[in-house]
Amino acid sequence: MDTINGVLVVDKPKGPTSFEVVRWVKKLTHQSRVGHAGTLDPMATGVLVVCVGETTKIVPYLMDAEKTYEATLRLGVTTDTDDAAPESKVIFVADPKEVASQEEEKIRLVLQGFVGEIMQIPPRFSALKKEGKRLYEVARVAKTPLEHQQLEQEAIADPCNSA
Repeated sequence: MDTINGVLVVDKPKGPTSFEVVRWVKKLTHQSRVGHAGTLDPMATGVLVVCVGETTKIVPYLMDAEKTYEATLRLGVTTDTDDAAPESKVIFVADPKEVASQEEEKIRLVLQGFVGEIMQIPPRFSALKKEGKRLYEVARVAKTPLEHQQLEQEAIADPCNSA
């Protein structure tokens, strides 16, 4: 079979790991050199950039590129996994009236606190690795202590403007 070189933009559904997507691409293209440019959590949906053949050489450059993320959040609910995974257990629910009474400007101000260089403890159920294992793989087994890590957020779009 001929070698394929190229970049695939995969709309990853909720469920499979990024590695599983790479396995599918290898199987469908009959290529051995396949890699992705950024791990998405299994529960995350969105663009997963997959490189095939010689283009796997550009993966480090794609990993360093700026990215834009879109998120949907629900105010006033806390789960044991810090996300909306089906197996998550709700551990706190705020009074809906209190949540609804929050002014849009206050929400904007809180979110702006996440712009710039900040220190953050990553979610236990993320694709980040600690001691060679993905956090989401070990999160249910043991409560691994996590350290703050530095990240930079250039901007946050106005969440109160859905236009």
